[in-house]
Amino acid sequence: MTSLFALYPSFGLVLTLLVYMVALWVNKKLNSSLANPLLIAVILMIALLVFTKTDVPTYQESAKFIGYLLTPATISLAIPIYKQRRILKENFSTIFTTVVVAMVVGLASIIFIAKIFNMDEVVLRSVLAKSVTTAIAIDVTEIIGGLTPIMVGSVVLTGIFGVVINEWVFKLLKIDSYFARGLGLGSSSHAMGTGESMKKNELQGAASSIAMVISGIIVAVIVPIIANWL
Repeated sequence: MTSLFALYPSFGLVLTLLVYMVALWVNKKLNSSLANPLLIAVILMIALLVFTKTDVPTYQESAKFIGYLLTPATISLAIPIYKQRRILKENFSTIFTTVVVAMVVGLASIIFIAKIFNMDEVVLRSVLAKSVTTAIAIDVTEIIGGLTPIMVGSVVLTGIFGVVINEWVFKLLKIDSYFARGLGLGSSSHAMGTGESMKKNELQGAASSIAMVISGIIVAVIVPIIANWL
């Protein structure tokens, strides 16, 4: 398969789309939160690259066009915010307080766990921005001296984990409000959580979008300060 990457410059793009289509099919058949399409696609893609002995840089170069869509895809999440602007404006103090608390608790838990397990400082710097969208996390991680590959992995795992377990958590805590669910997913699982929220309800999607935006701003401001303190 490595030769196909070399022969066809966009082979990685086509392969990625095919793998994701398979993941969607599996998700539809199993109809389970554990069968998350993104999780399945990641597992399948890793298995294919390992089985064919294809190095990651080769795959990334062949599928780089997908990366170009990251920023516009993130920006498009502003659409539900505009549609639900009245409700969001009326509840902005609640939204802001919720997101600030979520970010502070999240960062504190990372540092606490890092101290317990004696985590290497570079690794710690690489996971501090794990709960915001990749577009922001990359810049923040580079500024504080973290490793981008570790950061990307932690962001993806955080997003997938939140999307997979969110329904169980909401049912356990008896959270029925679309507004509250959106804030929770947007604050913890960034764009992946927001995408999942969009499927449920427009208000949930809007709440998740604004939570993701605010959390990104907060992390961009306070993570460099925390990194200097560390």
